Amino acid sequence: MKRIPLAGGLALVATAVTPLRADERTARIEVGNIYGASCPYIVRSGLERVPGVAVDKMAYVGDTTIEVVVRYEDETVSVEDLVAATDGVGFPARPVR
Repeated sequence: MKRIPLAGGLALVATAVTPLRADERTARIEVGNIYGASCPYIVRSGLERVPGVAVDKMAYVGDTTIEVVVRYEDETVSVEDLVAATDGVGFPARPVR
C-alpha cells in the first residue's frame, strides 16, 4: 500500500487492484443470519478455505444480511460451491443475479 501525502495532513491510500485472470469469474452472493461482529469474518474464512476463491468485497445490505463479491476459478469452483461454503460455516446464502 502506498500513501500519498496531501495538504492538511490528509493522506490518500492507494491499493492495487488485481485484475481477473482468464479463468476467473466474479459472483455476488447474499449471506444471512449476520448478527454479530465476528460473523462477516467467519463467512470470509469459510469462503477462502475453498481453493481458488478470494473475497473482494463485503457490505451490509440489511440489518442481518451482507453481500459478498467473490473471485473464483471457474474451472474448479462453482457458485454452488460458494453457497455451500457459507452454509458449511452456519450462514445461509443465495446467489445475487
